[in-house]
Amino acid sequence: MEAVDRSYKELGSDYNSSMEAQRVYKNLIWQDEDRMSGATCFYGTRIPVSFLFEFLEHGKKLEDFVEEYRIDINIARQVVHLASERRSL
Repeated sequence: MEAVDRSYKELGSDYNSSMEAQRVYKNLIWQDEDRMSGATCFYGTRIPVSFLFEFLEHGKKLEDFVEEYRIDINIARQVVHLASERRSL
């Protein structure tokens, strides 16, 4: 999870900050200090990305997460991939 929480500016040209308080990365994740206590969430939702990793850490399936939280499975997979890429740096 810490890989996803890194400074968005480290993410390079795909970083978009349309407002100082809101940060968006590839329309996958976003962060706004005024919402959800600044937690990194799935883009367009108030569902923290940390919920996904907690879900997986408890041995639950990705498919169950997307069904329970109504997140597109392709977006969830991309977020997992993004976290694994950042962790390997």
